[in-house]
Amino acid sequence: MRVSLNFLAIWSLGIALLFGVFDIARSVAQSRPLFMPFLQNLQDYLPEYLAAFSAFIKRNLSVSVWEHWFVPVLNMPGWLLFLVLSILFFIMGNIGRKSYAK
Repeated sequence: MRVSLNFLAIWSLGIALLFGVFDIARSVAQSRPLFMPFLQNLQDYLPEYLAAFSAFIKRNLSVSVWEHWFVPVLNMPGWLLFLVLSILFFIMGNIGRKSYAK
């Protein structure tokens, strides 16, 4: 379990770096800070998956869960969202690990 969570942490960190590079490139091209929300990226590049995921959450949980929990989280910039996920996976992968350093 620990190995898979640490793998997910590294994978999420890589995705965060990619989104960060894309946002920096957009910012340089526009000559102003520009951070694209992850939800906007999903709407632009994967609209059918976003619609299917939204319908799944609305059908199995509720519409208010989608609107009050998922939409604000997905409106974060992609690099920030995956950076937070990476930190959470790393922390979960290292809980209970004994340190022998003194």
